[in-house]
Amino acid sequence: MITSDAANTEIIDQIMKPFDLRTIEKDLRELWKQKEDAAEENKVTSTRACVSNLLIYEDQEDEINTLTETIIDVTKHHPCRVIVMSSKANSLEDKLEAGVSAICSFTISQGKQICSEQIMVKAEGSAVKRLSASVMPLLVSDLPVNLWWRGVPVDTQPFSGLLGCANRVILDSSYSTRPTAFLSVLATLARQRFKEVAFSDINWSRLTQLRSHIAGLFDVPDLLAYLKDLSKVTIEFPSSTTDQDLPAPQAMLLVGWFMSRLNWGLTEDILRSRTGATILKFLRGEHEITVEMTPSTKLENQDLKLTLTMADNTGWQEARIVIMRNYAYNAIETKLETPTICWLKDVARYEMPTESELILSELEILGHDVIYENALECTAQIIEKM
Repeated sequence: MITSDAANTEIIDQIMKPFDLRTIEKDLRELWKQKEDAAEENKVTSTRACVSNLLIYEDQEDEINTLTETIIDVTKHHPCRVIVMSSKANSLEDKLEAGVSAICSFTISQGKQICSEQIMVKAEGSAVKRLSASVMPLLVSDLPVNLWWRGVPVDTQPFSGLLGCANRVILDSSYSTRPTAFLSVLATLARQRFKEVAFSDINWSRLTQLRSHIAGLFDVPDLLAYLKDLSKVTIEFPSSTTDQDLPAPQAMLLVGWFMSRLNWGLTEDILRSRTGATILKFLRGEHEITVEMTPSTKLENQDLKLTLTMADNTGWQEARIVIMRNYAYNAIETKLETPTICWLKDVARYEMPTESELILSELEILGHDVIYENALECTAQIIEKM
């Protein structure tokens, strides 16, 4: 047993055994009997809670141990049955093992603990093909099933099998060797499986605060008048994140978001400059909008810089907004210039979300994330024309 005083969390380690449903059920009963006896002895109220099933697949077995802190943080706020899976398809052994454990978070002020259960399943060799079918009976019935796939999905087992039982699939497009190109694949998958499952991308979630900040700027009445006459958007991203001949995935998702929310229509005009910039032309009615995505050697990894250029209906009074997401300073910096406001600078604190915070934000979404799906579909349209 491991106890973390800082996190007020207790973890009972699992012992891996040959996979057998009856053995797993027996071990779970014994586990909770042990917890109840310990709680009674210590005069602590212990509650076993479960609001969903969380399937986690890690395609790198040596990364399994790094998940522990994330799972602790997630279950503290979202009690669930966690089923962690790993596989080693190239093994010469045909082996399927499982072990159970409990994760209990203490609330000292209330004198009680909330407990979730975790089942670890490891498959090797040909047993990998049976992994999805093996874990399905372990799901708590009548509760949502969330699949967090930590890797690049392929249309084979176990992904295809797990996809059939999931209500939501959480991916991270940055795991792909070509993350921007992968967005088009993900859009196709989301379209084909729309009726059965909702998809989420952690790379999109990393943009949440920036998108909220951009949208909030146009709550200012003086700026709202300019929005309909937005004429140019420039997005600079770190050159290290380029996807060969495509812009960075977060830059592309931002453009897809603009396109979907502002009803832009994509034209056939897609250009590449000598500096590596990608230039797109959009139409909103008869109004033309230019979008330029440029790799920059001056930005650190994950930084983004946007410049919005707008003009009123006379074409003479121009406004510019420069927005910089700066990871080094944990800040979103905004510079604003209009005919009535001369370079007003504002700095908003930006906290880089942890992995557990990103997962929790996805688990809070019930059903489809329509804004994301619309942005992803528009992003795919752009990629397919490039």
